[in-house]
Amino acid sequence: MRLFVVLLLISCCGPAASAVEPLIPAIQDQKLIYLDKTGRVSLSTDYKSGGFFQDGMARVCGAGCGYIDHAGSALFGFDYDWIGEASEGLIPFCQDSRCGFLDIKGETVIPPQFEDVQPFSEGLAGAQKNGLWGFVDKAGNWRIRPTYGRVLPFSENRAAVQSVKPPHLFALIDKSGHVVLPFKHQMIYPFQGGRARFFHWDRFGYLNLSGAMELHASLEWAQDPVSGLSYFVHEAKQGYRAGNRIVLELKCPGGQSFSAEAPVVARVRDCGSGLFQFIKGDGSVWKSGYAEATDFRNGYALVRRPDEPGFVLIDAGGDEFDLDAGIMPAW
Repeated sequence: MRLFVVLLLISCCGPAASAVEPLIPAIQDQKLIYLDKTGRVSLSTDYKSGGFFQDGMARVCGAGCGYIDHAGSALFGFDYDWIGEASEGLIPFCQDSRCGFLDIKGETVIPPQFEDVQPFSEGLAGAQKNGLWGFVDKAGNWRIRPTYGRVLPFSENRAAVQSVKPPHLFALIDKSGHVVLPFKHQMIYPFQGGRARFFHWDRFGYLNLSGAMELHASLEWAQDPVSGLSYFVHEAKQGYRAGNRIVLELKCPGGQSFSAEAPVVARVRDCGSGLFQFIKGDGSVWKSGYAEATDFRNGYALVRRPDEPGFVLIDAGGDEFDLDAGIMPAW
């Protein structure tokens, strides 16, 4: 049955491919395409959405989701109820109300036995059994028994876990299951650079790795730390913080997080023109003058200038490449 479905998808989706490696997902005529590093269309598909290529394959979705190769041929996954993104060489999937993990060849590594699963992070993955969440290793063995109402992925040897008891607060544990911070906050987000955003009684703040508050819950809005800086809004002010220290202040709305990879820039609005620009961590402008702009993903962004009808591709070096008419961002 599985082979029949895969063959059917290959025949129905008939992709047009070039010899140039596809890199960047985009949309044209409401269908997923892939661009090469100069913005040329290197792969056309009949799918509706998709992500970047990794390990020679990309996750795409149409009537269902699965993985394709650089030629656009269906590899595996389309016959499952659900299939997730690859992480640390393993891919979560669910079939017939049970979930497990595949390797990047589509072979079952951890048989479907859980009610739900999360991607692997730092060697462990969240898994649900009998309505409760814990963490399993890459052999499918429980490392942290399922006792929580919800878990978030590990980052920097810390994971946020939710109590099953009202008011269902979150705590921090390490990979041995040791409690670093007892159940205390309404939400704790993943760590990055030694800091984590947390939410408590309608305000955001930041924790350090010991669970202590670097900044009390005082911000009306905050984003996760990225490249050491976090976007925030507080008392009609906004900008970027490093923990409890304000690094940059913006005089108008429209800030977004920094990129975690080159170029390490944030997408913000220019206060005078209202156009989008990319700024560096010191507040200087890297590129500017865009009516529309995406964040950078895998070193690429799509941007459009106010006097131009179409988007262009911009790479990590700041070079811009014209795109065919009608090409739109896929993220």
